Amino acid sequence: MECIHCGKSFESERSTAQFCSSACRVKYNRTQKKHDVTNDPAIKALDVITKPKTKKEKTTSDNTRSIPPPGLDKVGTLRWLREHH
Repeated sequence: MECIHCGKSFESERSTAQFCSSACRVKYNRTQKKHDVTNDPAIKALDVITKPKTKKEKTTSDNTRSIPPPGLDKVGTLRWLREHH
């Protein structure tokens, strides 16, 4: 087998091993680009809907939009949004 980080040949008891050592695994995972949740449209929509409104915003015609019930976590709110929008 060959390590996917350093390219070194190694033997392993597991047929699914990808790294020659845990140090290579950690280094490899640190170099990979992580999913940036700040640009996720679902998270942005959630932030807009759950953001507290200011006094001025409360008086606008935007009051008619549906808002998820209180007490839902982020996953529950996302599911509610998908069902109701």
